[in-house]
Amino acid sequence: MQWKTSLVALAALGLVGAGCDRGGGEGSASLAGQLLGGHVVDAAGLKFEIPITWNPVPPRSQMRKAQVSIPGPGGDAELAVFHFGTGQGGKVENNLARWAAQVEMAPGEEPQRDYFEDDGFAVTMLSAAGTIRASQMGMGPKEAQPNSLLIGAVVEGPGGPWFFKLTGPEATLAPQRETFVAVLKSARR
Repeated sequence: MQWKTSLVALAALGLVGAGCDRGGGEGSASLAGQLLGGHVVDAAGLKFEIPITWNPVPPRSQMRKAQVSIPGPGGDAELAVFHFGTGQGGKVENNLARWAAQVEMAPGEEPQRDYFEDDGFAVTMLSAAGTIRASQMGMGPKEAQPNSLLIGAVVEGPGGPWFFKLTGPEATLAPQRETFVAVLKSARR
């Protein structure tokens, strides 16, 4: 019986995505359309889609080119997108190391890394679950945030890189991971 429920859910996703005009071709764009179908966000010339349940909000600082609030069972999470100019913002590995250092993980745990290429963009991701440390520089949380998840992505391509940083309660973000990948795969200039 559970497989029938899954088939119904997949069919519903297909119907939701069918009305999305993605422009471009098939493949990952159609997957992204199935998972998204909400708002189009522009972050310094890079456009990407987010689900209808995610809410674009005004960026908290001038460094942020876009900001999105993500509601969920653990409380709200946040997506911040940064762009410092073509070729600016540091090396991919340096950014991944900085993001990993912001999370105190359980002993023996390591951040998960992923890489994919899609539609002319190279995307390197890092996921780290644990306690997001309080920021010493005033740009992160004022207090430590236990039971949290940080998913960072560097999107390299013409005019890039762009830096996507998703943070919030693990209970909210863990189920959103594949949706976040679809958001990244929807990126276009």
